[in-house]
Amino acid sequence: IPVTISITGLTTASFTDTIQSTIPVGGSVTLVMGTINTLGGGTLNITCYTAYSADQDNGNDTIITANDIILIPNPPTGLGGQRCGPGPIVISAVASDTIYWFDAPSGGNLLFVGNSFSIPFLSVTTTYYAQTGNVCNGQTRTGVVAAIADLPIVNLGPDVVASDSLVLDAGPGFVLYAWGPNAETTQTITVNSSGTYSVTVQDANGCFNSDTINVTITVGIQGITAVDHVKIFPNPAHNLISLELASAKATDVLVEMMDLQGRIITTDIVRNLTGIQQRNYNLTDFAKGVYFIRLSSDLGTSMHRVVVE
Repeated sequence: IPVTISITGLTTASFTDTIQSTIPVGGSVTLVMGTINTLGGGTLNITCYTAYSADQDNGNDTIITANDIILIPNPPTGLGGQRCGPGPIVISAVASDTIYWFDAPSGGNLLFVGNSFSIPFLSVTTTYYAQTGNVCNGQTRTGVVAAIADLPIVNLGPDVVASDSLVLDAGPGFVLYAWGPNAETTQTITVNSSGTYSVTVQDANGCFNSDTINVTITVGIQGITAVDHVKIFPNPAHNLISLELASAKATDVLVEMMDLQGRIITTDIVRNLTGIQQRNYNLTDFAKGVYFIRLSSDLGTSMHRVVVE
């Protein structure tokens, strides 16, 4: 049985072949007659007909079909997005058609349709998958990364009480240091006066973070002390510490023991101090560390460092 196929539209071609066997009633035969180029996409008009002299019904000798060849578009080009620390982030991609965003490289859930995908909150780096249009199943998707960079860690420590001066250290490895209020740009600074100090650092990812510390610098008033004589022993101390005071002029002395954060832990008042007096203080409830004893009287104020081991 001779068979002829004529193709027009997207491309033009013609093929002929012969079916060498009979076709049973209701049966079919598959012929592979040639190849055509459909890369450009478009409509193929296909006419298939046969002329068989033994066939008395010519009404079914011709089949005409129109087939639309849809091109699978190229995957998008992902532009991604980055932010420092958790929060909202926008990622985007460029394609020849509307972009469909999914949570998996195949299958998965459709999250958004559009070139720019705005994510309300993200705390960890996540890959999303962009697809050009929604033409057919199994289209190739492009992974687009929403990158969350960790904030740099800067810690000046707790608020502190120090005598004379204190070195503040923002830590190594940052590309930028900005101190306030004195506008220094080094890793460490030395402070000589009480106040609130802050530092902002920038890391290699371009991320910023900052920290603030309250510093209290205690300096005895030169030539004017709370008492004429002070002796603290033993120092370092363990469970007990003794404070020996003396004054040529009768005065009341306020004794305050403070931690490094300036919190007053215990207080005592020595009334009408004249001559030499000794006070003993129990330290069994004190954590190991550095403390200060502040002595205050109408003669002045002085600060004394104590170590508890």
